[in-house]
Amino acid sequence: MGENRVVLLSSLVGRPVRGSGGDPIGKLHDVVVRLDEPAPPIVVGIVVCTVGRREVFIPIDEVATMDDRGVALRTSRIDVRPFVRRPGEILLNKDLLDTKVIDLTRNRVARANDLEIDRVRDGWQVTAVDVSGAALAARIGLTRWFRGSRRLVPWDQIDVFASQIPVGQPGVRHAKLAALHPGDLAQIMDEVAAPQAREIVAALDEARAADAVEDIDPKLAVSVVGGVNPEQAADILEEMGDDAAADVLGDLPPDEAEAILRRMDPEDAEAVRTLMSYPDNTAGGLMTTEVVTLPGPTTVDEAMAHLRNADWVPDPLPAIYLLDDESRLAGIVPLRELVLADPAATLQSIATKPAGVCRPDVSAIEAARLIARYNLVALPVEDESGVFLGVVTIDDALDFLINQRRRRSGLFA
Repeated sequence: MGENRVVLLSSLVGRPVRGSGGDPIGKLHDVVVRLDEPAPPIVVGIVVCTVGRREVFIPIDEVATMDDRGVALRTSRIDVRPFVRRPGEILLNKDLLDTKVIDLTRNRVARANDLEIDRVRDGWQVTAVDVSGAALAARIGLTRWFRGSRRLVPWDQIDVFASQIPVGQPGVRHAKLAALHPGDLAQIMDEVAAPQAREIVAALDEARAADAVEDIDPKLAVSVVGGVNPEQAADILEEMGDDAAADVLGDLPPDEAEAILRRMDPEDAEAVRTLMSYPDNTAGGLMTTEVVTLPGPTTVDEAMAHLRNADWVPDPLPAIYLLDDESRLAGIVPLRELVLADPAATLQSIATKPAGVCRPDVSAIEAARLIARYNLVALPVEDESGVFLGVVTIDDALDFLINQRRRRSGLFA
């Protein structure tokens, strides 16, 4: 009778394990694998619950056949010492089945409802994860009432979370996540618990981590930043917009926020502290100070050279803001006008007067109304003396309104 080359984990668990002479050894309790990214996990052995109810380990070399009828060993002599997990080992049934995984074919979080194990030349390996409801229905005996089809995702399109594995160092590096768009990373992080979100952040460089953290649920962002060490938190926040960094730090306990601020670049920390002084629901709370300001007599050619040679330029860059000698807003040069203008022209000659401005204590909703009324990309903010402080971008205004709506509907509860 031929052996199946492909077997599902759910069809193995609980099946009989017999020695080379057909004598009963026990029942299969789990399958032990070792990760060696990016290769699929290699099966190193099985855990058997013996007739005497002792969990023992049997190396995969001692397994002759393994299919949905059970396991046949090459020997009847086994090591009866209790199974002890070694560093780097993962138990498919205990650690991965029914846990959350990342389905990279859809860039979404999915549930591992079954795992496919294939016989290869050198042994056995996990080749796919079944994320379908049909797999779960089959396991709990509801197949006749479930009409969905199975969906097997190849292992090279799956990422797992080390934080869901209770012991050992499973060797999960999340190298596959580095290529994802920050928006996709944010969506994935929003669908998992804080420990898994922190695990994703720890695997990214600071710039990509900052982009993702800016886009996730505000409460989760606080949990993620507050859960990493202050040095790493400072590195991530320095890469974030100063307004977003202020939002996160403002919701942390004061001593934790201060520990992070002390490790940030002094100029960045000062800007963030200023923004933290404004209530979240005001224009000052939404405002960013990350803008490009230049004197009016600067030529277009000089302005372009300034942008090219700058160590850092805001993204997006809606306009250049012209300030007088007292730091008051004298005009705005939209990026489009800058690109199309004569290189010899001065910025003040092509600048426009601001259509609308607001004070930092104006409500965030009123700031959003002004942006909509004047069809602005960014709304300038100035103090009572007319000193330019920064801008409220349309993106930040929309984020505020969307988050307000979500809170009212209970989506952030």
